[in-house]
Amino acid sequence: MPGIDKSKLESFRAGKLKFVQIFNIDAKQIASLLLVGHNFFLEGRLQQAKAIFKGLAVLDPKNPYVQNILGAIYQQAEQYDKAVLHYSLALELFQRTYIH
Repeated sequence: MPGIDKSKLESFRAGKLKFVQIFNIDAKQIASLLLVGHNFFLEGRLQQAKAIFKGLAVLDPKNPYVQNILGAIYQQAEQYDKAVLHYSLALELFQRTYIH
């Protein structure tokens, strides 16, 4: 694949690297995406917010905040089955991360 270090891709496949490490995305860039996506959500721009948070779910799959906002986006869109799925995942991730 052009632009991707093949050794990083193999390390990702072996579970040694996170997806964001393949593309050298740092915490500051993730935080910027979170802020933009959150602002889109607050402005009611749900399609743009959903696109950002779906991407963040790939980049940072263990982030409970990302899953929580996806739940809220689907709730606003009255897609309650998807909302419950994302809220449940957010709760599970939060418990694993912050409650021992």
